[in-house]
Amino acid sequence: MISRNIHLIRLIILLILVLGITFFLINKIDAFEIMSKTNFQILTAVIFTHAISFLIIGFIYYLPLKKIDMQLSFKQWFGLSNLASLFNLIFPAKSGTALRWFYLKEFHQLPTKKFFSMNMLATGIGLISLSFLGLIITFLFPEKDSNLFSNIDSIFWTLFVLGSLIVVILIRNNPSKLKIMSSLPVELKNSKVFLSIFFCFFLVSILYPIRSYLTFYAIGIELSLFETLELSLLISVVSIFPILPGNIGIKEMAMVYIGKRYGISAELAIFASLIERVGLYVFLIPFGFSSYFFIFGNQDNNFTKSEMIKFQ
Repeated sequence: MISRNIHLIRLIILLILVLGITFFLINKIDAFEIMSKTNFQILTAVIFTHAISFLIIGFIYYLPLKKIDMQLSFKQWFGLSNLASLFNLIFPAKSGTALRWFYLKEFHQLPTKKFFSMNMLATGIGLISLSFLGLIITFLFPEKDSNLFSNIDSIFWTLFVLGSLIVVILIRNNPSKLKIMSSLPVELKNSKVFLSIFFCFFLVSILYPIRSYLTFYAIGIELSLFETLELSLLISVVSIFPILPGNIGIKEMAMVYIGKRYGISAELAIFASLIERVGLYVFLIPFGFSSYFFIFGNQDNNFTKSEMIKFQ
């Protein structure tokens, strides 16, 4: 009952934010005029960056499975990445994780505790990778006074410590005491696995500034290298904590905050964020829904409506 009430509250907040953003744009700008000036070739590039991100993310979660001799075809692990990400857009973030757990447990007999330990390994390394990139960028721009970097530096150190703590606990076999995770498989306790996952997450993190630059460039705003990095760092930190499905509204507020620092109007900042979302939806909706048939269509068991409700 409490869980349903929380989801209802989130849904109400989501609808209010969507309506608020819509009316704000209608009253402030001529959306059709800006759309007519939008570079759709750049939008294609934005879509391409999303495709690469989901491809890499799919490989990140497939690599540990491969190491323990669980074979998935490209259509299966890439499709699972797309479908899980689509669930994260529609429902709270745990839905994507729940979907992967259900599929691997039901169709590949992966024990639940082992799934959570492997999933936490990827989470820990992902935090280390993101914080590593963030600390590098803040180190490269120490001369920038009163900027976001001076405030966000401590956040990246916290993420680095948290990610390192997760990895150390998993390697030392302590997670079994938590009763929801088992000891990490021996095949995953080596530096090659760690570095492979780290490198993949690092590539995903690098795509953030590229996509941020492209979304503004698509509407005729060319950001400098520093502005692009500052914007992408804030968005990446916001994305770690998905309060609402897809963080709709929250991400837009972050874009407005950064945009005002560089003389970009709130309307254009929001529109740039919507450009990024359009690129995401154009790729993820068709590929996410079609992926259902690749990973569930040929299975003996059906992914029923009642089972889908469990992920909400």
